Amino acid sequence: MNARTPFAIATAILFAATTAAASEPDLQCTTNGGGWTVRATAPFDALPCPAERCTGMTYNITPHRGETPDHVAITVDWEPQIVIPPSTFDTLPCAGDNVSGLAARDCANQTSRINQSQQKTGPFDLVVVGKLAAIHGSIVVKKGKVIEQCRIATLGTSVFDPHAQITLSETLEFKGCSLTIPTDPMTGKGLPATVAGNGCKLVANGLPPESMNVEINGQSIGDGTWFKDGSAFSNGDESCTNRIVGGRLYSMCDCKSLSDPRPPCL
Repeated sequence: MNARTPFAIATAILFAATTAAASEPDLQCTTNGGGWTVRATAPFDALPCPAERCTGMTYNITPHRGETPDHVAITVDWEPQIVIPPSTFDTLPCAGDNVSGLAARDCANQTSRINQSQQKTGPFDLVVVGKLAAIHGSIVVKKGKVIEQCRIATLGTSVFDPHAQITLSETLEFKGCSLTIPTDPMTGKGLPATVAGNGCKLVANGLPPESMNVEINGQSIGDGTWFKDGSAFSNGDESCTNRIVGGRLYSMCDCKSLSDPRPPCL
């Protein structure tokens, strides 16, 4: 029998305590004024989807005063792209819902108005890009000047299969440069990378993919939200390479061309 060190025992106790303390997001809540009960489905694979995979949740609202809501908005994690409702009904992180004030100055969440003029009574759908699990969120229901809210499940955590084989790091060789990108084994997300090679520099080190803007013959074709893991291509005078690993963008240049980004290639 192998003896366990005090450190291992303490770590196991801490892990068990943390797991026990964690709570699953609520799929039902009643607003603080007692006017509405909201029920959410568990996350499901949503179709049609403009990407490889989408996740959806459906919300039903029961009125306790016989009213029809004017405005229903919910928080969504800052990162995923919202498909339903369309972008005209969504607000970016930090901005908050302009009607109710939900998530104002909250840069960890975006908001989405899930009821629309042609769909006042529900059910209301929320669909985002990616395979996501539920997280704790907030929902507001407005009727006239009365705004009520409660905590309920929303979307935002990438689903990670603990039984899947995970590459802990990968190295990309490019024109005398070596880019090593580690991966978090618990989440599958890319971590800060390191670069080796004479004069080689990192332009992007674990940035969100949407921070990339692509040009062809001087014409922008938009941001990088459509790139998938494993994508790699060169740009400039073929002296830079870009790669997306674990949902994060990495760009490396050998800094031997005058067209390379300056900085970092000074």
